[in-house]
Amino acid sequence: MFNKYRGEGKPLLLISGPDEFLADAPFGTPYGLPEPSHGGLAVKKGSGPLPPPQEARLALAAHNLLRVNAGWLSPKAAAWMRGAAKAVPSGYSEVGTDPVSLVLPTAAGKIGLVLFPRGDGPKDAPTPEQQKRVLAAAAALRPSAALIIGVSPWGFEAERDFLPLAQGVFSCLLGGGDGPGFAKSLQSQSPGVLWARSDSKGRSVTEITLLQRPGDGFRWTEGTSFNARLIDLKPNVAPPDRTMEALIQSR
Repeated sequence: MFNKYRGEGKPLLLISGPDEFLADAPFGTPYGLPEPSHGGLAVKKGSGPLPPPQEARLALAAHNLLRVNAGWLSPKAAAWMRGAAKAVPSGYSEVGTDPVSLVLPTAAGKIGLVLFPRGDGPKDAPTPEQQKRVLAAAAALRPSAALIIGVSPWGFEAERDFLPLAQGVFSCLLGGGDGPGFAKSLQSQSPGVLWARSDSKGRSVTEITLLQRPGDGFRWTEGTSFNARLIDLKPNVAPPDRTMEALIQSR
């Protein structure tokens, strides 16, 4: 799918959010156990065994094929990758206790990106001090960035509560963690923040097309300043990729 976008020659900024790797995700079912709907027990990810080492090699190769501009990676997942595959995927940043700030060059200007740390509160919710550090990281990027994007693992409720603080600081908030996924949400108290959340099971890609550059007092308007949609990942999304097929068969 991403190769198809690149073949069309359109400006593309590809961001991989939290919980792309099994070891990143603290909630759900651990590796090797069935889903609750199949009679298994729902326990926290990470409490069970990590995948076998050969899975890390395959994960590294597969994620390198994505060719992301930036990706969120937990210390636990990074340690698993380095230990078993001797590397982490290209473009990914390990996010520990502090936010990670990046400036990404694009055809439309420099984009500021803040990767949020996992929250220290219940269910990965951030503490007030963590919220302050994230806002300070974004403010430091504003002089050099056309717009600023936040990438969060905090979960639906914590992100919703954070939106009023993000108004005037972040242009987009790409959420992750516990809660539903959706392509777009605009809240009345934060009309300048476009909020999207990933599918926690990895079954879709969020496509956001930005049509205008945000400025002071900016309000997002669908169809005028942006378009967004969730694209289900099904076999008919794009022709089979020979490199990916060979990788799968190598297992």
